[in-house]
Amino acid sequence: MDELLARVKVRLRFTGEVEDSMLTELLTSALDVINDIRQFTPTVEAIVEPQYESVAVEMTVALYSKLGAEGEVGHSENGVSRSYDSSWFPASLISRVMPKPRM
Repeated sequence: MDELLARVKVRLRFTGEVEDSMLTELLTSALDVINDIRQFTPTVEAIVEPQYESVAVEMTVALYSKLGAEGEVGHSENGVSRSYDSSWFPASLISRVMPKPRM
């Protein structure tokens, strides 16, 4: 978890001290969604399948960028337009997580 949290901080360009508890919570939410789709049970060795670590980081950054504007479906101000998916995570990121085939 610490390695992924460090990667999130790099992507968000955080330097110095930052409240890890919020980022950890967001990262945990991203990991839960990925693991649920993949039907993967986290272990001591792996909290997520390695091929989905980057997706987890990107999902965490996406969640962080929405803080304070959760659920916003449209906004335009000073030439900047925002609109969000109806879910927490962009569909483009969710689509990168391939469901595990049922046996």
